[in-house]
Amino acid sequence: MRAHTVARHIFDLKEYTDYMPHLSLLYGDIAESAKHKIIRDIGSELYLSFKVDSIHLISTDGAPDDWYSIGKFHFKQVRDD
Repeated sequence: MRAHTVARHIFDLKEYTDYMPHLSLLYGDIAESAKHKIIRDIGSELYLSFKVDSIHLISTDGAPDDWYSIGKFHFKQVRDD
């Protein structure tokens, strides 16, 4: 959420309150029964932690086949003293 807020400030965009960050793990034309099987197999929620050292900015206008990468941006490393 913080990255979203900072980006909106940098690009001088009005606040967009419906934004919810998420991680998409699977895209495609998948049968509803297959989706339910995947959810049964791995669960509907994943509790993970991981270190993020970069972010990709993707244009998502149109269908997924039309999406493209605008750029990859690395975060500065912060020492854990």
